[in-house]
Amino acid sequence: MRWLRILLICISSSFLLQCSEDTFKVHGEMKAIMHQGFRCWYFKADNGKYFEVVTPSTDILREGLRMYIEAVRVERSTWCGLGDTIEIVRYKADNPKDIPDPPTDLTIR
Repeated sequence: MRWLRILLICISSSFLLQCSEDTFKVHGEMKAIMHQGFRCWYFKADNGKYFEVVTPSTDILREGLRMYIEAVRVERSTWCGLGDTIEIVRYKADNPKDIPDPPTDLTIR
């Protein structure tokens, strides 16, 4: 199942993503800043690292949302350059009520 998910991510994001099976898990908080008229989303991990976020699910783009994520690093130029750019492939909010109707294919169970 993991290989299928990675393959689907690679196919659907082939212009943005350098395919890799190396995912990582981390806990932290979703944040946003404005930069040159663009809203840039980033994930501030509890260990102090920052990751700029690209994701197929806008449900998790909520300021202050605390969650566990599983992500892959992507090769992509961004306006903000806030650190490594990641695509979140799974997540689990600390408080599930913070995400209305979360999609099951991106939720860590």
